[in-house]
Amino acid sequence: MYRGYIKLWRCIADNPITKKPEYISVWIYLLYSVNHSDSEIIFNNKKMLIKSGSMITSRAKIAENTGVQESKVERILKYLKTEQQIEQQSFSKYRIISICNWPKYQQTEQQNEQPVNSKRTASEQQVNTNKNDKNDKNDKNEKNIYVGNTPTHKHFLIPAVEEISAYCQHRDNQVNAEKFFDFYSAKGWMIGKNKMKDWKAAVRTWEQKDSTPNKKEAWEI
Repeated sequence: MYRGYIKLWRCIADNPITKKPEYISVWIYLLYSVNHSDSEIIFNNKKMLIKSGSMITSRAKIAENTGVQESKVERILKYLKTEQQIEQQSFSKYRIISICNWPKYQQTEQQNEQPVNSKRTASEQQVNTNKNDKNDKNDKNEKNIYVGNTPTHKHFLIPAVEEISAYCQHRDNQVNAEKFFDFYSAKGWMIGKNKMKDWKAAVRTWEQKDSTPNKKEAWEI
């Protein structure tokens, strides 16, 4: 069973064999029948190495598989050899046929892409390394992020009054969202001497106290 594929270059259209069905039939048969990689076989009770682009066959076998008469097969093979499309070694009962320039025209896409992919991977790794270095420097240099004119912790985003209100409704507490927002906005979103990290946690702290911030120590924990 045949597996994989062969490349058939467009330049074959310039070859006169395309105008002769029997010639092109034999040529295509040879292309898909030769080994795609080196392999060892036992032939006539001897171990033989058949290289990629080569095959052991016979005139009769080619005729059987292409429908071309044996006598015509022999003439076609001689023509292909004269045109340096094949090389062949003839023996009494078999012959070894090799496609000229097989590695050049039939190497796999993977072989073509491997050097390119290696270079691409190295380049991408370098780009990613540079990006990571740049991000690390930005993280070290960036101490505060400002929302409007208010400084806040780099991982903290000032909530909108609507967000606070929705959260309070979800918890069914008595915290006044507007007063909560105004109170911490006036303090630069600080809790004591520390920058606020979690406004929801601050809301939960307010739940334990009066909803109106009358005493400073009630929520500056």
